[in-house]
Amino acid sequence: MKSSILRAIASIIVGGLLLAYPEKVTVWLVIVVGCLFLIPGVYSIVTYWTMRKQDDLHIGLPIAGVGSTLLGIWMILDSTFFLKAFMMAIAILLIVVAVNRIVNNIRARKYAHVPLIFYVFPVLLIIVSGYVLTRPLEVASIPFYILGVTMIVYGLIELWNSLWLHGKIKKYQEENEGTQLENLDIVDAEIVEETTDEVTVNE
Repeated sequence: MKSSILRAIASIIVGGLLLAYPEKVTVWLVIVVGCLFLIPGVYSIVTYWTMRKQDDLHIGLPIAGVGSTLLGIWMILDSTFFLKAFMMAIAILLIVVAVNRIVNNIRARKYAHVPLIFYVFPVLLIIVSGYVLTRPLEVASIPFYILGVTMIVYGLIELWNSLWLHGKIKKYQEENEGTQLENLDIVDAEIVEETTDEVTVNE
C-alpha cells in the first residue's frame, strides 16, 4: 500500500519535472550519452598505454577509442550545440530523401500514372524537417513531453487504485471481523450448553 502510493507520487513528480523542463532533460540525456562514449574510450586508451609499456609491443593506436573519447568530451562540454547539430543533420537528411522521392515520382510519370498521394508524404516530410531546422531543441524534447504526461497519468491512476483498494480491503476486514466475532459467540454458547448438559447427566 505505502510503496504503491510512494511510487505513484514519485511518478507524478518526475512527470511534472519532464513537462516543466523538457529541454534541460534532453540536454542532460545528451551528457549522459556523452559519458557512455567517454568511459569506454578512456578505458581503451589507458589499456593501450599499459600494454605498450608492459609488453613492449607495437600495438596500433585504438582509433575507435580516441574517437569515442573525443565525441564524449564534445557531447559533455557542448551538449546543446551537439543536440542542435544532430537534429539539423537528421532534418537535412530527411529533406534530401523527400526531394529525391519527389524527383523519382516525376521521372516515373513517363512510364505510368503516379497518384497524387505518392507526393503527399514527401511534402509532409519536407515541412516537418523544415520545422525541425528552425526549432531543433523543441522537437528533440517532444518525447519527454509525451513521457511526462504518461508518467503523470500513470501516477494518478496508481494513486487512485491504491487508495480505492485500501478502502475495499479495510471494509472487507471490518465485515469479516464482525462475522468472526459472531461465530466466536456462537461457538462459546455451544460449549457452555454442552458443559451444562454434561453436568446434568453426571448428577
